[in-house]
Amino acid sequence: MKIAVMGGTFDPIHFGHLRAAEQAREAFGADSVIFIPSALPAYKPTPEACAEDRFNMCVLATESNPHFEVSKMELERGGETFTIDTAEQLKKMYPEAEIAFIIGADSLETLHEWHRANELFEKCSFVAVSRPGFILPQNTCPPHVTIIDGAAFDISSSGIRKRICFGKSVRYLLPESVERYIEKKSLYKLNIDIILSKAKEKLSKKRFIHTLGVVEEAAKLARIFGADEQKAKTAAALHDYARRHSTDKLIALCGKYGIKTDKIMLDKPVLLHAHVSAAEATSKFNITDEEIISAIKYHTTGKSNMSLLDKIIYVADMTEKNRENYKGLDELRMLSYNDIDAATEFALKLSIEFTEIKNEPVHPLSIEALNHLKATSISEE
Repeated sequence: MKIAVMGGTFDPIHFGHLRAAEQAREAFGADSVIFIPSALPAYKPTPEACAEDRFNMCVLATESNPHFEVSKMELERGGETFTIDTAEQLKKMYPEAEIAFIIGADSLETLHEWHRANELFEKCSFVAVSRPGFILPQNTCPPHVTIIDGAAFDISSSGIRKRICFGKSVRYLLPESVERYIEKKSLYKLNIDIILSKAKEKLSKKRFIHTLGVVEEAAKLARIFGADEQKAKTAAALHDYARRHSTDKLIALCGKYGIKTDKIMLDKPVLLHAHVSAAEATSKFNITDEEIISAIKYHTTGKSNMSLLDKIIYVADMTEKNRENYKGLDELRMLSYNDIDAATEFALKLSIEFTEIKNEPVHPLSIEALNHLKATSISEE
């Protein structure tokens, strides 16, 4: 008896997994392929969907293939998942079976580093499925590995999650039954509550209360001026995400994310947090929407030709209900509900005046933003 094993988070399972499993089954001559969703995979991010949902999606995806089955063994075992533990459990369940684990060919280079690798190689073999863009090793394949060339589709679970997050179609990337399940359970959709829970962990209590106020105000302004409310709430929730980082940390993260800095930003590092927050919105939350990223990035300085969302976040940051009173706040709030352009222009003036009073240099982006709004206002008269 031969058993092929496909492990992974399956977050979610897709046609790339299924095609690779079928071709591995044929290459290995397996009687069956067991899909084993992992509980807490070692060396990988925590799955977004819960264990039950990932298991159910695997069942739906494999039910039409009589050679496929799904096991809960790693989910029931819990804790951090290592392949050797699963191999030992399978050997106890099927002592006479020949077992092969299906892996991506890009894992070959590090296979010898896996937990208790030598013991693992004694208990099972491997079927390595090539992936697009991966160059297969020449004449260096270990004896316990069979390589299948050209088997995989260029599909990734992370790419599917990102598409669902922003309302894009995932048709033909995964089985319809799995697509319907995801829709029914509202999996992988951008959830403002999740974002805020993460922000709460990162921010001081006072800064988080401010963030909640900006979310509320940005949503209100979005409804008044016809902007996308979900985008407004998302940008507001993340606008200060990096605010608690130290100066050294902010500068280091600018280097990590390739953020261009200038003398004023380095002299006044608080300006860096907006750019780092925008970068972390992408790296930690898979947010790539240019409007959202721009609104986060420029909420402290503004910029020339600001979008509606840019203006909403800039103004909401200065007018949210928890803001301590300052000269001009009441007037700015009244303007913000009637004319977002006039409100943004007034907000920029207040910010520039406040900076000058402190004898600090005004960032050129703020000057450019104010001049652009003034020019637009004059041309419309």
